[in-house]
Amino acid sequence: MITLQSVMAAVGDMKPLPPTAPKLAAVIGDANSTVDDIAGVLQYDQALTIDLLKSANSAMSASSRTIATVKDAVIRLGGARVLQRVVGKHVCGMMATPLVAYGYQENDLWRHSVAAAVAAEQLGSLVKSKSTGLSFTASLLHDIGKLVLSRTAPAEDMQAIFRMVFDEPLLLTSEQAEKRVLGFSHADVGAEIALSWNLPQVIVDAIRNHHSLNNIGEPVTDIVKVANIVARTIGEGIGNEGMSLVVDNELSLRIGFTHDQFETLCIRSAHSLADVLRMFAM
Repeated sequence: MITLQSVMAAVGDMKPLPPTAPKLAAVIGDANSTVDDIAGVLQYDQALTIDLLKSANSAMSASSRTIATVKDAVIRLGGARVLQRVVGKHVCGMMATPLVAYGYQENDLWRHSVAAAVAAEQLGSLVKSKSTGLSFTASLLHDIGKLVLSRTAPAEDMQAIFRMVFDEPLLLTSEQAEKRVLGFSHADVGAEIALSWNLPQVIVDAIRNHHSLNNIGEPVTDIVKVANIVARTIGEGIGNEGMSLVVDNELSLRIGFTHDQFETLCIRSAHSLADVLRMFAM
């Protein structure tokens, strides 16, 4: 019988995050950190420095002057976008893989993940959120557990899961069905991956709870929940799961946004998605 421990044994062959990533995440998660602190983590990573300067000087950055230092690149892009780029460049190849068990074709998981990260970023411009820049990266990684679960769970188990998802009397989310069949979910697997990569606990918790129906009330988790729904609403990453998720009233009240703002969020996220995908392809 498959267990969470046996699934996590398959994580060993996943390339770990570059050492800079968890250090950068820790600094960005610290409300007292400065641009100098962020630049200090980055400045000795030559490959990353080259990549950031290239990104900061690209047409998409809309910079009116040449960016020549790491500090200026951080100021131009923002610490959260820098972290998103560092992590995204690492996982984009893995997430481009088709996931037959979830009904994902090539690039579907990657596009869904980037769409969620874009939605998290756009949400911050619509409401006064208490989240940190870690929301973007947590949204980017929220479904990474599917990557491992799809290649380790027996095909008959995955088929049983999606029969439950589309069973009219039940209408379970994929996470609920996974827990019934396997005893754990892709969210649990994803959280363990984030933990093994030494990412901050707030990212681990957001990944683990992004489907939770409990009133957790943690700002980053709330934003990832909404971001996931937005990505599905604009048609990214639906796969075998369908549209089984909605933003409940309590979640809307905690974040402080309305139905009209949700529609605006979906429109803005859809418009920004192509640009952000191009950013990672650079």
